[in-house]
Amino acid sequence: FYTSGTKSLLRDAKISNALTGSAVIIVTSIVIMALIFRPRRRNRWLDPGPVMVVVLAAVSFVILYYLTPRALQ
Repeated sequence: FYTSGTKSLLRDAKISNALTGSAVIIVTSIVIMALIFRPRRRNRWLDPGPVMVVVLAAVSFVILYYLTPRALQ
């Protein structure tokens, strides 16, 4: 159980925690939509679902990398 700080988990959360949580929710929703709505005609090399997941994960990693040192100051 959370017993540190002000005894409120959301009050002690940082912006990096919010970014990570929202990125996970967005990527998970894209994966679910890609599983439900499969294209009739598939491209041989690139499906839009996995490409979007990889791009969004990479963008969130880059944003988190550049955001974390500023949040710690």
